[in-house]
Amino acid sequence: MANHNKIRDYLQALAKEKGWDTWSEKRIVTEGGTWVPDLIIRRNDLSVILDVAVTYETSIETLRRVKKAKEQKYRPLADYVCKWLGTPKVQTLGFVVGARGKWLPETDDCLEILGYGKVRRQQIGKLFSKLALTGPKIDPHPTLLVHDGPEPLLWLNLSMVWSSMGSRPQYVHGPEHTVGLP
Repeated sequence: MANHNKIRDYLQALAKEKGWDTWSEKRIVTEGGTWVPDLIIRRNDLSVILDVAVTYETSIETLRRVKKAKEQKYRPLADYVCKWLGTPKVQTLGFVVGARGKWLPETDDCLEILGYGKVRRQQIGKLFSKLALTGPKIDPHPTLLVHDGPEPLLWLNLSMVWSSMGSRPQYVHGPEHTVGLP
């Protein structure tokens, strides 16, 4: 569960970094029941209902089935979210990461919708895969600006960076503390 929550939190941070409004675990009560999707995000005329799954993968097909199930589970909320957020378009997406670190290529669609390019999606995918394997670590330090080149990738809690890298990063002296992705 802790890995699931950290992945949800990363995904939310990535969405905010690209200017999306986000709601985490918003309780929605409809005639069909009570729903609690992991994330709902909105930007311009699009809302996206996201549900995260960290699942044991016996094959890539296992991950695909879980992704499809997550997407179908929240489709009944589309009209509600459309009215609530005033957006004409709503998508439901499953964000699936294998518990042993397997990355489902179709999960890239979510990162692409968020606004990340191909190279960044690959880097972010590696980060999520490592998090699924290593889990979160608690650290008292606040945040660190992560760079993979001239453009910043995103602000992350240091414990997230450390758990994804497997060791503490080196600090770079100067106006920004940066660390490259592995």
